[in-house]
Amino acid sequence: SLKSGTTTVLDVSETGDSFKILFNEPIRSIIFLEFAGGFNGDDGLVFGETLAKAEGVFTNDLSRWGISPHSPHLTSPALFHRCLKYAEEHHAPVFIRAGQSAEERALLAGEVPFLLRNGLVPKNTILITGSELEERDLDALVQLNVSIAVCPRSFSRFNRERFPFAKYLERGVNLSLGTDSFALCESLNLFDEMYCLKNEAPEL
Repeated sequence: SLKSGTTTVLDVSETGDSFKILFNEPIRSIIFLEFAGGFNGDDGLVFGETLAKAEGVFTNDLSRWGISPHSPHLTSPALFHRCLKYAEEHHAPVFIRAGQSAEERALLAGEVPFLLRNGLVPKNTILITGSELEERDLDALVQLNVSIAVCPRSFSRFNRERFPFAKYLERGVNLSLGTDSFALCESLNLFDEMYCLKNEAPEL
């Protein structure tokens, strides 16, 4: 990442172990601790056990923690609310996945609208989604200053429909370019991502 000019790493982690690696590296990083479950009324237990993974780890000028309720279909509304309350109280950034595939979008009749209707998208959230949203939802994201992370190579690999770049930009949505992970991409090089984006959306 450093060799390719990346200045900031956002890592969503189930364990928080990546924090120990990035803590001493000369690169900005936010490690989003991932929360999932809580559908059996055990949201308090799941929240506590997950948060404990960050216990004893300190932040510095370059590295800090964030909160990531995984997604609407893997994180209960009660656990979602606990995560967002904690993030607000501790001024922690929030990262959410929603509607990355057609199957996910169908599951909750559109995951992003579901989140918006239930007050589960705080201001300044970083969102990764494959949804083509309605204009009213895009306007809501603009009002909340939400940034949508777009990973073109990941989209291309899964043969998803083309991301509606122009539509989002016209509505004033903040789009950010990211890589996905080595599980889906050959590199974490943003220039490789830009080349893919140029092929996907030459009008940009």
